[in-house]
Parts: sequence; C-alpha cells; structure tokens
Amino acid sequence: MNFLDPELLRAAFEFGAIVLGICGSVFGLIRRDRARRDLEIAAIKKSIADEKERSSFAVAVLRKEFDDYKVHVAQTFATDESVARAVVPVAEAIDRLGKRIDELFTALMQQRPTTTRR
Repeated sequence: MNFLDPELLRAAFEFGAIVLGICGSVFGLIRRDRARRDLEIAAIKKSIADEKERSSFAVAVLRKEFDDYKVHVAQTFATDESVARAVVPVAEAIDRLGKRIDELFTALMQQRPTTTRR
C-alpha cells in the first residue's frame, strides 16, 4: 500500500474535508446555541433585576404606609395607660355624685313629716 498514491491522498483529503466540514458545522451550531442561551440568560437576569427593583419599591411604599398607619393609630386610639388615667377621675366623680345623692335622700327623709296610718 502506497500512502502517496494520488487516489488514496484524494480520498483522504475528501474525508478530511468532510470531517472538517461536519466539525465546523457542529461547532457553529454549538456556538449559535450558546449565544442564544446567553441572550436568554441576560434577558432573565434583566427581568429579575426589574422585578427586584419593583418589589423593593413596593416594599418601600408599604413600609411608609405602615409607618403612617402606626402614627394614625397612635393619634386615634387610646392606650391602656391613657384609658386607665381617664377612668380614675370619672370613677371618683361617680363616687362623689353617689355620696351627694345619698346625702340628699337622707336630708329629704329627715324633713318628711311622719304620718300615722289609719
């Protein structure tokens, strides 16, 4: 077998060209697929960044609204301490009123003439 035979060299070059063409095509397909995936990954990362920005904005808005609501609650609704402080004078006033009514009835009972039954 003569390796310098023109027929054998031609067949070897043709085979090499075919293999090289196939390898080039496969490499091109792999590169194209990788580029497509890179674009998809970039788009997904951008989408994630946009959603992150939107969610951080929403969190900031909710935090501000919650802080405003806490201020509203503090201004509007009574605390246990303030209710306790308000109840003490009212209870004392009711006790004083009850004593005055008792004194009034006692005085009226003493002024009432005694009547006998027939």
